[in-house]
Amino acid sequence: MTMAQVIAYEPDLLFSSKIESVAARFGLGVKVTSNLDELLRELKERSPQMVFVNLDAAQGELAVLEEFTRKRTCKIVGYYSHVNTRLAGEAKRIGIDSVVSRGAFTTKLEETLAAARSSG
Repeated sequence: MTMAQVIAYEPDLLFSSKIESVAARFGLGVKVTSNLDELLRELKERSPQMVFVNLDAAQGELAVLEEFTRKRTCKIVGYYSHVNTRLAGEAKRIGIDSVVSRGAFTTKLEETLAAARSSG
């Protein structure tokens, strides 16, 4: 079993498959979760190089990530639908490193995963 160097909170099965596919091209293992409680468990048990968070899916519950953002040793990338700028502000407030629209995340996914690979 490949060790998960990236943990992704992404309930959308098609989009999570895209993340896994691109990560595999870089030789990175991805653990996808569609549940915030499972994400928090994974973050306690593993030391990923990078974490991706679908902010729209976590809307209303982002505060549960705040403790992790203070203690973590990896980069956290949050992405959101471009119309939800309030959510982007909340994500920045709790300490998510990079907050981008879903379109920008998709466009820069290869570049982001290449950075994760080189940091490992």
